[in-house]
Amino acid sequence: MEQIKDLYAQEAKDLHWYAHSRPWIRAADASDLVHTTFLEAIRAWGKVEPLGSDERRRWLRQVLKHKAVDLWRKQKVVDLTADDLHLPPTPGDETGRRVELVIALTSVWRAIEQMSPRRRTVASLVWGEGWDGRRVADHLGLAESTVRGHLREARLQLRASVGHLVPFIDDEEEQESA
Repeated sequence: MEQIKDLYAQEAKDLHWYAHSRPWIRAADASDLVHTTFLEAIRAWGKVEPLGSDERRRWLRQVLKHKAVDLWRKQKVVDLTADDLHLPPTPGDETGRRVELVIALTSVWRAIEQMSPRRRTVASLVWGEGWDGRRVADHLGLAESTVRGHLREARLQLRASVGHLVPFIDDEEEQESA
């Protein structure tokens, strides 16, 4: 038991930081996930004890990640199927792929909700409704350059917060290739 206490003293702070760094883990759940992860380490100590420090750290992070997915599934944050996303079935681990997509989608919505109301409206009209910049500018009483600026900043915010989860196609690159 002393070894578990030592492991907790060495790794708990970094593991807590790791939980907070995952965009799909709610900050309120981070501490509980760390404690649940160490409970799992106690249960699996025969497997964890012989590991080196780096392997233990990786094992703890992997367990925390799995516990977070379990928690996320229980909370049913978003209940989507491949049909809802209009995706063709994929070979391999389809359930894992669906979870990744739903986590990414949830993270995108959280990032959009954190944008200023004006930027969120501009992005929704252009990306969600398919309006062009001129129509948005006329509708909102803005200059077209202001609309372009909001879209550029919205894209940068999304890339910064969820770019590691979602591949982005640059609107400007699309327009140039059209």
